[in-house]
Amino acid sequence: MLRNIEEFSQMILKMGFSKRAFARQCGLTESTFNRVSNGKQSPRANTAKKICDGLELSFDDIFIIKEKKLKDKRSEK
Repeated sequence: MLRNIEEFSQMILKMGFSKRAFARQCGLTESTFNRVSNGKQSPRANTAKKICDGLELSFDDIFIIKEKKLKDKRSEK
């Protein structure tokens, strides 16, 4: 997930890109980039790398890793 959606959007704008143009520059589909940039989807590794390369930042500068909480099926019985 993105560390901060608003800061991420500002980074792209400061570079002079629209979201559409940045997605194209990075070789991503606009729909995938929009889902990631709106916080609706965590990026796959290759998508995150393309975004990091496009912004010339490290993964940790842009993203955080959140662990999914798994349901304990034993407690449902």
